[in-house]
Amino acid sequence: MYKYIIVLMLFVQNAYACDFCGCSPSVMSSDLANLQPQTSISTSTSYKLYQYLSSEEGLKQTHIVAQQISLSYAPKNWVELRTTLPLVFMQNNYADSREKKFGVGDMNIFAAFKAWTKSPLESKREIGQLLNFGFGIEFPTGKNKQSIQELNQQFMFGSKSYDFLFSGIYSLSIRNFGFITNAFIKVNTPNKAGIRYGNNYTFQLLGNYAAMSKRATFIPNIGWKAEYTQKNLYHHIIQSKSGGYAFYFTYGLDVNIKNWNIGLRSENAFLQNISNKTIKEKANVMLRIGYVFNPKSKKKMDVMPENKTTNELK
Repeated sequence: MYKYIIVLMLFVQNAYACDFCGCSPSVMSSDLANLQPQTSISTSTSYKLYQYLSSEEGLKQTHIVAQQISLSYAPKNWVELRTTLPLVFMQNNYADSREKKFGVGDMNIFAAFKAWTKSPLESKREIGQLLNFGFGIEFPTGKNKQSIQELNQQFMFGSKSYDFLFSGIYSLSIRNFGFITNAFIKVNTPNKAGIRYGNNYTFQLLGNYAAMSKRATFIPNIGWKAEYTQKNLYHHIIQSKSGGYAFYFTYGLDVNIKNWNIGLRSENAFLQNISNKTIKEKANVMLRIGYVFNPKSKKKMDVMPENKTTNELK
């Protein structure tokens, strides 16, 4: 079970596909690192639907589809380097018209470090534990125009600023059961337009079970997530219709076939207050496909000398 929790985190790291602080809809992919450093490639697609309860501009709905590509490299068994680039499609539905946008989101580079580990082989009860920390930076690559209107600051292709990412993960595995706790912080800085998007804080609990067959491993999972985003600032003036909080029930399924991982996840907000109760999240689903490269085996140091028979070596 221990190794399947590691693969599960390949998908859990995409749990935050869109925050409501005006930042890129897929920058949250870098919050959670793999529990074991791995070299991998993955692509994920997330969809979110927001409904406007009150809008002076006549907005009714916003649809966001984020497609992101991630590359990870593990030079050592205790560190992993990852870069992620999102492509974002956004559609705003008004009372009598539609507005469609497409562009690149904010690219980020993230480093995850294995701080402490305890193998289940060391415990008679087959209990394994892992503790990881990570940090990264997000670059202003998002191709979008800044808006000084409060409501239109909510969903942008990027923050147009250099922002910082921090994460912590603790995992506990007991035979085929696994439990994961993680926390994430995103600190935003002011951009050239004088806008500083609110910092984002996220905490998540996740439980899962691994059911193994001859060809695949199935990992259903269920959990709970809390997310809080501070209000935006425009030239040090608080934007009232920004930021907010939300509490989610999360559930999904991962399927591991050899080096491949396919995961599907849904998050349902049961309590939320977004943009001073002017926006409500209605849907949140994610699909991910990833491939993990096998580490190169080290050459053996003890090599039998050439041109010598077995008898000669006795």
